[in-house]
Amino acid sequence: MSKVYFGNRKVGDFKYPIRCLLDLTNKYIVLLEVPSNEMYSENVFCINKEGKLLWQIEKKKMPHSFSSYYGLDYNKNALLVYSSSIERLVDLNSGKILETDIVK
Repeated sequence: MSKVYFGNRKVGDFKYPIRCLLDLTNKYIVLLEVPSNEMYSENVFCINKEGKLLWQIEKKKMPHSFSSYYGLDYNKNALLVYSSSIERLVDLNSGKILETDIVK
């Protein structure tokens, strides 16, 4: 289990290790490291600095399956998440997937 702290106060517990943590002004974006033999494609979370879960990334069906997201990028209020061949633009306020691009 992995924990997220704000100062000395614990604000989050997660089942899997944290692969990436983005510290934004009033919230954290958390990407979990899911074992490759498990399917858990909703491994991106947003929590506020009081520990309240704001959202978990939306589940989307794809023509091919993938086990989990493995990367995050944040630039100019845009959150991108990555899996093996997919790049997705995510709404920072809701966790909804706004756009999907297939990348090679």
